[in-house]
Amino acid sequence: MQNTAENIRSPEEINISEIRYRRLFETARDGVLILDAETGKILDVNPFLIGALEYTKEEFIGKRLWEISPFKDILANKISFKNLQGKLCIRYDNLPLETKSGNKMEFEFVSNVYMEGNLKVIQCNIRDNSQRKLLDNLKEQQVEISRNAKEKIDLLNTQFNKANEDLNITRDTLSVIINTIGDPVFVKDENSVFILANNALCNMLGIERKNIIGKTLAESLPEDQMKHFFEMDKMVLDSGQENISEELLTGKDGKILNIITKKTRYVDKNGKRFLVSLIHDITESKRLEANALQSQKMESIGVLAGGIAHDFNNLLTIIMGNADLASKSVDKNSKAFEELKEISLTASRAAILTRQLLLYGRKHPMGLAPLNINNTITNILAMLKRLIGENIEIKVELDPGVGIIMADESNIEQVITNLCINARDAMPEGGVISIKSAVIDVEEKQSKIEDVQPGAYVRLSVSDTGCGIDKETIKRIFEPFFTTKGVGKGTGLGLSVVYGIIKAHCGWINVYSEPSLGSVFNIFLPEVKIKVTEKKEVKEELDNLKGSGESILLIEDNAGILLLMKKYLNENNYFAYTAENSEQAVKVFSANAEKIVLIISDFILPGKNGLETVKEIRQIKKGIPVIISSGYLEDKSKYSDILENGYGYIQKPFETKELLKLVREKLDNKIRLIAKKNPK
Repeated sequence: MQNTAENIRSPEEINISEIRYRRLFETARDGVLILDAETGKILDVNPFLIGALEYTKEEFIGKRLWEISPFKDILANKISFKNLQGKLCIRYDNLPLETKSGNKMEFEFVSNVYMEGNLKVIQCNIRDNSQRKLLDNLKEQQVEISRNAKEKIDLLNTQFNKANEDLNITRDTLSVIINTIGDPVFVKDENSVFILANNALCNMLGIERKNIIGKTLAESLPEDQMKHFFEMDKMVLDSGQENISEELLTGKDGKILNIITKKTRYVDKNGKRFLVSLIHDITESKRLEANALQSQKMESIGVLAGGIAHDFNNLLTIIMGNADLASKSVDKNSKAFEELKEISLTASRAAILTRQLLLYGRKHPMGLAPLNINNTITNILAMLKRLIGENIEIKVELDPGVGIIMADESNIEQVITNLCINARDAMPEGGVISIKSAVIDVEEKQSKIEDVQPGAYVRLSVSDTGCGIDKETIKRIFEPFFTTKGVGKGTGLGLSVVYGIIKAHCGWINVYSEPSLGSVFNIFLPEVKIKVTEKKEVKEELDNLKGSGESILLIEDNAGILLLMKKYLNENNYFAYTAENSEQAVKVFSANAEKIVLIISDFILPGKNGLETVKEIRQIKKGIPVIISSGYLEDKSKYSDILENGYGYIQKPFETKELLKLVREKLDNKIRLIAKKNPK
């Protein structure tokens, strides 16, 4: 009872509720229709819907819903009244309605069925969708605009990314191209600050790129070079004229490079100036050019030496020979004997100079043969002592285990002689020269440094206790014509000849020296693994070299030498027939063929040369021994012909004993050969 009483409202309360409902109904911003659920008649309509559809209230009230124009087609085609009656709630989002004036509008339609007392009614809420549709359209347009804008932005981003990618590819390609260029390339700004440098420039300078870009390198290069570079940069930037110049540049490890630099100005669209430069390293070309010039110089010296060698050596032969003959007729304790000895010694030195010119000009034939360098040192020791002088001691320390080298013995003798003369000149007040031999093993690492094959090498060392050599002089010590001696005291050929000979023998030479501490020259020559039968040195006395009245044909166009050689032979119990040219020689030999047992011929003769003359004579008497003499063989192949035919060869100038020894050797060989063919 209490609940029922609470649920019963007073008339006043009901009145207030109705007032509130009516106010809401009248002021609602949505259209509201109240229908009789049974008949479909409109019981009430609010002002909003009346205004929206442009009908009067009277045109709504009492009419069935489908009798009103706006709802006729809708109810016939879209809305079944039975649906409104049978369902508690029906909703249509976009219900098209036409106003009385013919405007078409869309509404949101929602129906609800409920009881008003005993009457069942249908409340239809109709909301104007135009604002919402407008908002929806605006939203759709905004979405479309946003979508289009996004598509355009995406397209722009794609195009930008593609352009950026293309730019990166182009930049990377240019970077690869620039860094692939073998010559250094760089770009500087107006202040000579590097803004680009390729790999080749970094490698040339031995400086990392990060230490080049943004700098002028003033702290890395010598001041004089930087001053020159700055001046050239400014000139090109100011004038706009391209410049190509040959310059010096300090590269990595302090090496001075010869370069050709091409500099050009570039001005960008903002008027900013840049210096674009290309460098070409011509250091190697310069070296090759110097070598070519050196070869030409050597060739010129060779031609000069060859031109004078024959006649000059003929003169020396006469001087040395007559001095030798004269010394035999005077007292050995007399002043005349000493003067004659000095004449012979000076002539020997002149002969060495001529030989050095020929060696330097590569005009002297080189015959390689197995050689024990210890024997060579021993054989020339007496000559060295005479050449060096009494105020200098020569010490020799030879390793008996030294192996065999393939060498031209006369060239090796020349090397030793030149080194000893160089040592002598470094000790004007006297001192000690030490000559040593040893065998060493050259490992792979050292062989690569010296550009030779690894293995066993024979080392020849010549040292002195002289004034020593400073570092700057050592750098140039093997240059031809370079000398620290006064005018008239040195040719500058001695050590360059040594260097050339050693290189020709596939070896190398090192120098160790300091001022006031003397010098050591170490020569390394490759050892060969062959066995050589050692020849026992027999000291030949002059009496043992005399003949037994044998007849010898002398062919020499120089009257002085011809007379000298005839004296040599006659004084030593030989009989000499003489001839001054080829034609005369053939006639003399033909007339005395049975008597003549040996031919000594100069190589250069009027008409036919010595080899051609001997060949013709040997057709008359086959196998006759031959000795060829010459002051100079221009054609090296002729030296090979001499050896291949078994002829003896003696180089002018020569000593009496040297000639007699070769004569005796050839005659004795002939005797042994005859004895072998005709044994008793």
